[in-house]
Amino acid sequence: MVMNKKTIEDIQVSGKRVLVRCDFNVPLDGSTITNVEVVEHHETAGIGTPAIETIPSAIVEANSADVDVVAGATMSSRAIIDATKDALAKAGL
Repeated sequence: MVMNKKTIEDIQVSGKRVLVRCDFNVPLDGSTITNVEVVEHHETAGIGTPAIETIPSAIVEANSADVDVVAGATMSSRAIIDATKDALAKAGL
């Protein structure tokens, strides 16, 4: 099992700097994503948390980070998706 920890510190969007911090693990069994475990986050309840509650299970179900963002939590969704893609790339997938 491979454990990757990735932190997204900031993302450039339309000329604005947005701070999104989410620490998580992406355990793999071969090339299968077995979990996207959110270890720590600093999201506003009700705004960023829907992405924390939805995106990890969608990634596991799809066995891919190519999933839809959560409406109203686009930046949080992108942070999890992009960091998962980066972790998978570092794992050679």
